[in-house]
Amino acid sequence: MEAGTTSECVRQSEGRSPGPGVKATELVDGHGDKVAAGLDKAGDFVDEKTAGKYGDKIDQGVDAAKDQLDNLDGQNDDITDDQR
Repeated sequence: MEAGTTSECVRQSEGRSPGPGVKATELVDGHGDKVAAGLDKAGDFVDEKTAGKYGDKIDQGVDAAKDQLDNLDGQNDDITDDQR
């Protein structure tokens, strides 16, 4: 089964509460700065617990997560470049 766009999902769910994808999109749209800060904090925590052994991989993962979350609504406008 092929995944639909966010707007298709919203139309299909009329009358029901929004699903997790729509809620995540709204969260990132409204609080991109806080989402970015939370991802950075989680990455720093893991980096500390692994004594920096995987720091570059952790940074890559955090950056990839920010990119994917920022693009949930099809626009790269929620997490700014200085938050990357």
